[in-house]
Formats: sequence, C-alpha cells, structure tokens
Amino acid sequence: MTTPSEVSIVVHPMAGVNNTIIIGTAEDCDLRIVGDGYVSAHHAKIVRAVQRNPVNGCPGICEIFDLGSTNDTWVRREPDLMLRVGTAGFITLQPGDIIQVGRTRLPWSGEADLLP
Repeated sequence: MTTPSEVSIVVHPMAGVNNTIIIGTAEDCDLRIVGDGYVSAHHAKIVRAVQRNPVNGCPGICEIFDLGSTNDTWVRREPDLMLRVGTAGFITLQPGDIIQVGRTRLPWSGEADLLP
C-alpha cells in the first residue's frame, strides 16, 4: 500500500464477512485509515457484487462506491487514467487498479485482497 509516511491502516478482524468493506477514519470502518486528514469518516465502500465461482475459477466482481466523501474516491486504471467514483454511481474494480481515498493509495489485485 502506498500512503503518506505518517498514515497507518488498520484492518478490522471481521472485515468483509458481509461481502462489504467500509473505508474511512471512523472506529467502525473495516479498513480504517489513520493520519490522512483528507479521508472522510465513512469515505467509500467495496461490495462483492458476484461471488467467486470455485468450480470454474471465475473471479468474483467487486464494485467501489463513494459514500459522499469530501474529497471523492478515485480509481487509477492506467498510468494516465483516473476515474472519479461519483456519489450516484460505482466503478467495477479490476486487478491492477489503485484505489485512492484522500491521499492514501491502495492497490487492488482482486477480491482476495480484503474479502474472505
């Protein structure tokens, strides 16, 4: 994870058990970001929209939503392509994406990153 040097990330032990990850600074977040003043209390959420299929190996599908944050949620898809996650929509995450909340960047390699 690439973050400002004074930022720490705390993963809740029950993160993802309901197929959802809440990202923010609040104590009840699944992925709590401490020390980044640009991250909102409940900044974004990742939802597993389709389960991984263990029979045919098809990966699950995860979507990211902005929760009305002050500084938006961004997904870097390619070196020159940043996608803004609007409060009325979502972005389907792909392996290799980089999620940015505040000034904190979180690489996404697939649903196994955070979801059990």
